[in-house]
Amino acid sequence: MKNKLFVLCLIAGFVACRESNNEVTPDNQKFTITVQNGAGNGEFNADDSVFVWSNPPAGNQVFDKWTGDVSTLANPNEWKTKLKVPAGNLTITATYKIVTDFTLVQETINGSRVYYYVPVDYKGIVLAFHGKGGSAISWAGGSVDYGNFIRYAVGNNYAVLITESKDRVNREWDNTVRNTNVDVLNIDSILGNLHQRSILDSSKSKYAIGMSQGAAFASLISFGRNYKAAALYALKGIDVIMDTTKVPIIWNMPPNDVSQEPTRIADALLNYNKLVARNIPASFNFNTPSPMVAKLFEFTTISTTDATAIIANLKATGWLDEKGYVMRNPRADGSWITAMGTSYNSAKGEVEDIIYVCYGEHKFYMDANYKTIQFFNRFQ
Repeated sequence: MKNKLFVLCLIAGFVACRESNNEVTPDNQKFTITVQNGAGNGEFNADDSVFVWSNPPAGNQVFDKWTGDVSTLANPNEWKTKLKVPAGNLTITATYKIVTDFTLVQETINGSRVYYYVPVDYKGIVLAFHGKGGSAISWAGGSVDYGNFIRYAVGNNYAVLITESKDRVNREWDNTVRNTNVDVLNIDSILGNLHQRSILDSSKSKYAIGMSQGAAFASLISFGRNYKAAALYALKGIDVIMDTTKVPIIWNMPPNDVSQEPTRIADALLNYNKLVARNIPASFNFNTPSPMVAKLFEFTTISTTDATAIIANLKATGWLDEKGYVMRNPRADGSWITAMGTSYNSAKGEVEDIIYVCYGEHKFYMDANYKTIQFFNRFQ
């Protein structure tokens, strides 16, 4: 009799446990993600990892942060972020802050093209350096990601100064470590001109940000001129500088940037560790690969109709999977240009920026705006 009662209790307990589990999270239960002022809405299983994107900011705004059920967001202060779906519905809202609508001032100083903007009561000056083959115009509005960072920096009360390498043939920075460095001396002259005219305050802290070969130059000039901090995108910096610099550095690296230099990421991590070993403040981040979705095209001149067609073409040719993830390295294999549809060739540059960033290849990306500016904020 006792054994019978024991078995009945076990059965009752099993049924109760099963019913309780079903009431909380049955295997087939979906949870709703609601994204206001952005994209990423849908129904998902608990513990799914999904991305959300904000809408592009208006002309007098910059992205500020996500509000609402943000506890599962990886980066609640970045306009694009990943989240882990909880066992429940959630709603998040992209919010923006108002900034003075501004236009960069363009001048020629010391024979170089210069763009700048200086907010009232600014807290520091961010100097931006293009990659190999680039020019000042890339940071001054020629690229969505570059331009978005510049607006974000101004929106967070930094003055911005953009110029270009003196070498306008190869369009490369002088990355030689010497007192007669052509580009360092040129930037000294440009800053001196702006200081003399009281456009910039010489006592304000300076910060360098560079992409690729411009990142190497950012590491050099920040060390040589004792800047407060530097941000290096997609490159390690200059090794000999990393052996001695005391300048805090943040690295923002594309994780699949291996087609040109297979050891690029490992080399950057090595230089990061050099700073950490000497107790120099440093940060190392990756741009997580993400789906190629129509929301990204809203930041560009490409229409939603064309964006939808381009994405469909790339999926049909095996370039994107069903969720929109890029399946092959677009830098190593240029067939995506034909695959997107030859009628969209005029949009190639903007599509290239998107597909490279989504894959995690060698491009500047605006998905680390907050990380970079907050790093700069630490060193006033």
